Amino acid sequence: MTDPLCRAGASHAQATAAEIKAAYRALVKRHHPDAGGDDQRILALNAAWEVLGDAESRRRFDRQIGQPHAAGAPASADARASGQSEPVKASEQELLDWLQQVVAPIDRLLGQVINPFPAELRALAADPYDDELMEHFCAFLQSSQSRLARVETLYRSHACPAGLEAFSLISITASAW
Repeated sequence: MTDPLCRAGASHAQATAAEIKAAYRALVKRHHPDAGGDDQRILALNAAWEVLGDAESRRRFDRQIGQPHAAGAPASADARASGQSEPVKASEQELLDWLQQVVAPIDRLLGQVINPFPAELRALAADPYDDELMEHFCAFLQSSQSRLARVETLYRSHACPAGLEAFSLISITASAW
């Protein structure tokens, strides 16, 4: 496994948490699709941040790639020595496929709901008793509901890759109930 931030355009080796955060923010500003950047690049940056933005996730990643940690040995050696089996991990290709087939389309659909909402609400607020404005706003709400239903269907149609279940909305919503 290679350094995810390196694949995204930086490196995390020997970097402090503050340096990683600054590099991530600078790269996101430069490569965000709203600033003319590439969708795939921003997905790679966000995936890297998920791993390296959290201290515990970063330690686990460092152990996976064999960088020294507190005990001085790679995690796989520690697991073998203690008799524990290592957790099943999704391949990078499975993760990229999931990001491209599920996360990117969901992000676009949610953007189509969230981004125009302030303008739609301001237009309605200009005259909430105007039947034409109310009709337009109700049409916006109906199309938003349709998009949100497509988001849910899309999300539930593809299982979260192995090892990423903690990021699954299904596990989050199930634990919330």
